[in-house]
Amino acid sequence: MKVSLRGWIVIGLFTAGLAAWLVSLRSDLTAAEKLPTPQTRSVPARTPEYRLRQAWLGQLLRAAGSAPRQLDSRYDFTFRSTYEGTEWNLTMTAILSNDGEWVWLMAWLDELPRESSDVPRTALLRLLALNDQLGAGKFFAYMPSSRRFVMEQAIPTRGLDAKRLRAALVDLGASVAKTYPQWAVANWRTLASPLSVNPAEFSDPRSPTAAANEP
Repeated sequence: MKVSLRGWIVIGLFTAGLAAWLVSLRSDLTAAEKLPTPQTRSVPARTPEYRLRQAWLGQLLRAAGSAPRQLDSRYDFTFRSTYEGTEWNLTMTAILSNDGEWVWLMAWLDELPRESSDVPRTALLRLLALNDQLGAGKFFAYMPSSRRFVMEQAIPTRGLDAKRLRAALVDLGASVAKTYPQWAVANWRTLASPLSVNPAEFSDPRSPTAAANEP
């Protein structure tokens, strides 16, 4: 089957991030006692208009039922989500894009194991394949600075209110809970058989890239 250009783009981005991790693995292991500290996102000079919109985002998050804590350009908060009768307390982040037209929502997942032997290729391919199935612009990503996987989603600020924001958070939380068997690192040890994944079936997430906005 012919591999689409978008398919190769996704594979390249995902592989590049993991390759960077493998290169830094040796130095990481020598400093295993030092916990990774997430870095703040690089931000341009903030205009008064941007600061107003950023304050507006904080108000929306509070109205949506969360208690956000502002850290530079982002809001960190805990969101309670219920999926199939089970309650989840999810650590999330919301960031207003530099142009003020998008809100990035991120649900923080597990940390990537430090031992390469604990990272089966099958598990990573499954996460990549799931990007096609999540829908609504959601996708898995990897943050090298904090060594954490995240599930991301970008929603437009146009017409956004507390009700729509909460609906997006609920949907993101449900997707996190539904895909727990795939992203939970504790489950990776049970993946013994290789997974057949067709690169032509991968698609580029239809939302602004988060690569430049890594925390």
